[in-house]
Amino acid sequence: MRTTNVQCLVATRPGWTGCAWQRFAMLLIAIALAACGGGSSESSSAPPAVAISVTPESASIEAGSGTLALTATVTNAQNTSVTWAVNGHVGGDATVGTVDIDGLYAAPAAVPSPATVTVTAVSVADPTQSASATLTITAPPAVAVVVTPASATVLVAGRQSFAATVSNTSNTAVTWQVGGVPGGNATFGIIDSNGVYTAPAAVPSPATVTVSAVSVADAYQSGSADVTISATPVITVVVAPASASVVASATRTFSATVSNTGNQAVNWQVGGIAGGNAT
Repeated sequence: MRTTNVQCLVATRPGWTGCAWQRFAMLLIAIALAACGGGSSESSSAPPAVAISVTPESASIEAGSGTLALTATVTNAQNTSVTWAVNGHVGGDATVGTVDIDGLYAAPAAVPSPATVTVTAVSVADPTQSASATLTITAPPAVAVVVTPASATVLVAGRQSFAATVSNTSNTAVTWQVGGVPGGNATFGIIDSNGVYTAPAAVPSPATVTVSAVSVADAYQSGSADVTISATPVITVVVAPASASVVASATRTFSATVSNTGNQAVNWQVGGIAGGNAT
């Protein structure tokens, strides 16, 4: 019985055997597939999307003088440049703060409303890709002024030096007032720019006046001291030692120092009794 090669039983072209024609057709199919890239998974895959991130992602910054350096990292792109914006405004503005081309953010002079702003970096290579940082603008601490000494007693026409300590600002200058009057006056006393107070020639009514130091940086902030004007010196007596333990029948010596008078004499008492007693 005769067998037939079925692989070669196809239509043939004159002068070609059936198998030759079949091999030629398969070659054409292979060339077509190669031209279309059908055999290459590498050429048909899409390039990775541009990605961008901003650090830090959040922070708090003081209004007025606060600054913050932000960093944008762009991947999957040869061009890693970005444009910066604050609340959608390229470069920002005076109300919400500004950001330069290097990502340095400068807070506005006052806390905006709302107090939170968004700083965004947009990829130049692919403007559809961006990343943001959320910044909270806080009010700087209030200026504080402290006057020392906090109180004093000054004789008529006498002098007293005061000092003002100003915190939470680089401008520590103050202006001095007496009774709310810059520099004071003849009735309540005068004070110079160095804080030296000179009492009036007569005791005012009331006899206590207020010396104030007002911050130049913030005129709403001030510190004060109470000054009592006295017509005569206030005599003070200091006994030393201030306390002691004494054995029965023993003795102990005390001394008295008298100030603001030429008469240094004192009268000694024990338990309110002049000279004391046997008990």
